[in-house]
Amino acid sequence: MTFCEQYIIGVNGQLVDMTFLPRISEGELRILMVGRTPIFVVFKKPAAGADSFSATLFSGAVYKYDLPDKYP
Repeated sequence: MTFCEQYIIGVNGQLVDMTFLPRISEGELRILMVGRTPIFVVFKKPAAGADSFSATLFSGAVYKYDLPDKYP
C-alpha cells in the first residue's frame, strides 16, 4: 500500500483494484457500450516479452477496433 499511496493521496486520488488475469498474454476483448447498444469491440493484445501482463497502449500493447457485428 505504500507504493499505491502516490495514487490515492489528494482530492482526486483513486485506485482501482482488479483481479489478475492469468491469460492476459492471449489478449482481452472490451465492448464499448452506449446504453444497451454495443458500439465497438476492442481487442487488446499485450506486447510480447517479460512485461506481457499489461494490455495498455503505454506498455506497447496493440489495439484492434472492430464493429460489434463481427462478434455475434
